[in-house]
Amino acid sequence: MKQPPLFAFLMAVYLLPFISVNVCADIYMYIDKKGNSHFSEHKKNDKYRLLLRSDSNKKKGTFKDWKEKIYTNIYMPYNKKLQDKYHAIIVQEAQRNQLESAFVHAVISAESAYKAKAISRTGAKGLMQLMPETAKRFQVKNPFNAQKNIAAG
Repeated sequence: MKQPPLFAFLMAVYLLPFISVNVCADIYMYIDKKGNSHFSEHKKNDKYRLLLRSDSNKKKGTFKDWKEKIYTNIYMPYNKKLQDKYHAIIVQEAQRNQLESAFVHAVISAESAYKAKAISRTGAKGLMQLMPETAKRFQVKNPFNAQKNIAAG
């Protein structure tokens, strides 16, 4: 007996959350003339610089246990102690927003190099470089508070 299409669709929707897929990729970034950061999983052109490398280019890896992997930040130097200092907050906020923690690490690395007191020439502040309007929208009174900055970013 052939199942109706609606039944097949509903089964697919039901089973989809149970399917687990490991994802990994190198993350490239470039900053345009307006100061906007652009991220990509591959080098779209010569303006993109490698920000984070998952494992090595020879074998596939996962960002799941990022601390055990080798990551290369060749765009902007940062302090590994600062990265470790904020890791627990990053993991917590990434999970809350259903993101890979490596993505949040990449943004922070690119935007502030893990410097919680960073201020850009355009007025963005903190680890995630919140613009004043964004901080206001997410009710962040102190953009230098790491927890609130990452949560809003």
